[in-house]
Amino acid sequence: MAGAQITIAANCLDAQRLGYQAISLTHFADAVEPALAAGSKVEIGGSLFGFAGDEVITGLAGIAVSSDIYILLTVAGAAVTASGTITAPTWSTSKQGWYTGANRVIGGLYKDAGGDYTKKWVYDWQDQSGKIKRYGDGTIALEGGARFNSDSTQPATLKKILQIGNWNMDTTNSVAIATGLTWAKIISAIAHIIDDASTTKYPITHWDSTLELYLSITSDGNINLFRKGGGLFDNVNYDSSPFNRGWIFLEYLP
Repeated sequence: MAGAQITIAANCLDAQRLGYQAISLTHFADAVEPALAAGSKVEIGGSLFGFAGDEVITGLAGIAVSSDIYILLTVAGAAVTASGTITAPTWSTSKQGWYTGANRVIGGLYKDAGGDYTKKWVYDWQDQSGKIKRYGDGTIALEGGARFNSDSTQPATLKKILQIGNWNMDTTNSVAIATGLTWAKIISAIAHIIDDASTTKYPITHWDSTLELYLSITSDGNINLFRKGGGLFDNVNYDSSPFNRGWIFLEYLP
């Protein structure tokens, strides 16, 4: 079905504000119970609402600790109130926002084991995936929970690639590779082990001594690589010498 042109100016303005959300939370960056801050505005079901003063979010005290909480806005006539709920909302294409029934959800928080209100966030209101959440500490959460600092003054991370060098895995169970970096600067490390035939690469990402391969980052900035005794890599398919056994990929702070 084709779209229709909106010709009346007032109708144009109404259509443009669909899904609009300009919400601020008090105590956004600490562990104190929040409220909707005075001056916040939000569109709900075709009507625009504003808060002249701080709006208490009711029901938070009755929600169990260690819970994710959503902030629900409920309309009654010309008034709107805020409450906490553990019910996750769904995206409404007709309303262009996150809703539980006719009630709009604008963000949330976490009530930790001590009863503190932490990890406060608001939806990026134009994101229908629900994967973008803006937190009070200046970070943005993306899909999978990864969080990134949105402050452009923060330094970008750098990357470094190192050869593992000679490692006869059949006779030696571990090697240490100097990175030239301090332990505090290293954010992550991934190693790729190569077999003697140079046909297969095996990634190593973390320490777990039950695995066939594992690594650690030591306090002196070295990357230590280990292979499990009697395992897949303790054999003649990994004994060539001299032979570069693979690569280490580092992400670090400048």
